Amino acid sequence: MERIVAGVFRLALLVVVLVNAVAILAPLQLLAQRFGWPIARRIPVLFCRSLCWIVNLRPHFVGSPASGPRLLVPNHVSWLDIPAMGCYEPVCFIAKREVGTWPILGRLAKSQGAIFIDRTRRRGIPASNRSIALALLERRSVILFAEGTTGDGNRIMRFMTSHFEAAKVALQLDASLDDIAVQPVSIAYTRSSGMPLGRHGRHRIAWYGDMTLLPHLWGMVTGGPIDCDIQFDRAIAVSRSSDRKRVGAQAERAVRTITGLALLGRPARRAETAAASAGTTDATGLPQAVLIGVETA
Repeated sequence: MERIVAGVFRLALLVVVLVNAVAILAPLQLLAQRFGWPIARRIPVLFCRSLCWIVNLRPHFVGSPASGPRLLVPNHVSWLDIPAMGCYEPVCFIAKREVGTWPILGRLAKSQGAIFIDRTRRRGIPASNRSIALALLERRSVILFAEGTTGDGNRIMRFMTSHFEAAKVALQLDASLDDIAVQPVSIAYTRSSGMPLGRHGRHRIAWYGDMTLLPHLWGMVTGGPIDCDIQFDRAIAVSRSSDRKRVGAQAERAVRTITGLALLGRPARRAETAAASAGTTDATGLPQAVLIGVETA
């Protein structure tokens, strides 16, 4: 009964947060972006940390994003990945076109500068890559879920490499840049109420296939706290001569290695994951995202 009461309270709180985000935070964010107010960097992080607290999600970060223009390439498990990643810094997500038409989430995504792409039209890839490149040149952290869809949390699917070309497009648009960072990122849901989730437990967290949102959300707000381990590996420097398919394969290997170790309870070291990726063997008043084992490049 206590869990049901707590779940109802958290769902009601979520509704309040979403309504206020659409009515107040989204317009304020657009104004802040237009006039260059510093609060533009705080609002998205505040919102994501609020969502994580409401749904019992505790992100933990290892490492940090690369400096300069960067394309972050994580695996994709659930809609929870988005607020979890957004707890660290303001980010720009690449989302499917349909998300922009959603009543509430679509407006929130637009206020955070999301880039909407049509995955069903290959002819639209060059235009999408140019949009991604322009966001990179604005020195924003752009997140590309290269698997193209969500998985079950236990395995990594094949990375699609079409949008890795955006890094080279950015270099074409700005001759002063020598390279663009493509950084593999691992997202692993590892513990529930402090206990290992295991393969079957991660199915409760993953949101894939034909799952509906409300039952999944209810399971989150009535369950115990979920730990999400997010690890930034060493960035791959993409130059004008780089091959996008090789870069994509290298990023996929790194994410596969780090995630596998994380699910086994063994945090990866940068030297170990760098070798794997090369193919040879890295004030809100709300609960802060936990930073553990932060290393410098």
